[in-house]
Amino acid sequence: MRKSLSLIEIIVVIVIITFVSSIALVSFLYITPKKIEATSRRITSELRWLRGLTAAKHQDHTARFHQNQNYIEFYEGSGTSLILIKTIKNLDYPITTQPSDDPLDLTFQAVVYGRKSIPSWEGSGSTVEIYVNGIKKVKIYKNTGCIEYVR
Repeated sequence: MRKSLSLIEIIVVIVIITFVSSIALVSFLYITPKKIEATSRRITSELRWLRGLTAAKHQDHTARFHQNQNYIEFYEGSGTSLILIKTIKNLDYPITTQPSDDPLDLTFQAVVYGRKSIPSWEGSGSTVEIYVNGIKKVKIYKNTGCIEYVR
């Protein structure tokens, strides 16, 4: 009766463990950038939706970034008269903004020129940059309201 493993059996077990761990590592390295991209595209899409809502309703709308709690709220109105319309929670990665106020309010203002509504935002500086997991992914330009997804 045999009480130990042969050298061949030990080598086979090591090869199997190495193979499985390499697959797991490659999957993790591939999934992380894709999830950062998905989170960034979601934020970009939601901000563009809010900008479009501002233009469609000819009414100010505000995005409030809660960086410490890692969620974003969208409001109808600006200043102190805000009505919550949407919340994005459970983002896969932490978000930070530049300027780094917490919470940071971006207000898209309905500026009427003839019959059109052109959104812009209140705040200091010429741009607001949104970082996902420490990587700059979204840029918002002052006075135009242009929202750029950074690759």
